[in-house]
Amino acid sequence: MQKNLQEDNSLGALKYLFRLAVVLKKVGEVGRAGNPACINIFAFMKKIILLLSFLLLMDTCFSQVPSVNKNQDVGKVYASPQIPASFPGGELAWQNFVAANLDTNVPLKNGAQAGTYTVTVRFIVGMDSIVSDVGCENDPQYGMCQEAIRLIRKSGKWKPATQNGRIVNGFKLQPIVFTIK
Repeated sequence: MQKNLQEDNSLGALKYLFRLAVVLKKVGEVGRAGNPACINIFAFMKKIILLLSFLLLMDTCFSQVPSVNKNQDVGKVYASPQIPASFPGGELAWQNFVAANLDTNVPLKNGAQAGTYTVTVRFIVGMDSIVSDVGCENDPQYGMCQEAIRLIRKSGKWKPATQNGRIVNGFKLQPIVFTIK
């Protein structure tokens, strides 16, 4: 990004210098017609333009553009980062999302008896906030694992984990509770 800005600035400066050279050439041509002082000014300005062009090109060619954040953690997945991944908006937003999107009739349709069942879903929240590698740590059967996986996949982007102040890929274990009456 910074390199593009620098290139844009360099091109703009070169265009400006070119326009200045054209104007000075016209002034020099007028000066040649009768005033020797204009010729001296033209020669001086020509040297200045060449010097500025050289400095501008040197700056563009040899400037050190800071590298984009090279994160050593790109392929690494942290099992327990300092700050774990979380649902955007916090725990209350997660509870509201579950209440609105979890199909609690799935276990009933599959013959589950009354009771409380917990499915622990494991997944990775990437540095780009995208959920991947979704699976169940436990499966109480009756379609609950599949429903929990569907819910996590539907949840969209999560807030990624952080380690030492850097955004990292992180494992997440998320319990989902089915209460059947």
